Amino acid sequence: MCKDQLEILKRDIGLEVYKIRQENGYSRQEFADMVGISLNSLASIENGDTMVKIGTLFQITNTLSLSMSSFFENINY
Repeated sequence: MCKDQLEILKRDIGLEVYKIRQENGYSRQEFADMVGISLNSLASIENGDTMVKIGTLFQITNTLSLSMSSFFENINY
C-alpha cells in the first residue's frame, strides 16, 4: 500500500467514524468520553489527520455494538 492509499484510508476511516457518531446522535465530546479517548484524539481521527489505532477502533465499534467487519463494509481499501 503506497502513501497516497494510506492517506485515503485514513480519511475514509475518519469519515466513517464521523458518520456513525452523527447517525447515533452523539456530540464529539460525548462520544469521546464513551469511547475513553480525548476530544482531540477523536477530532484527529474524524478529520483524517491520524490513523486510528486498532485498539481505539475496537473501542469505537464496541461502544456502538458494531462488529469490525460491519464498520469496514462502507470503506474501500
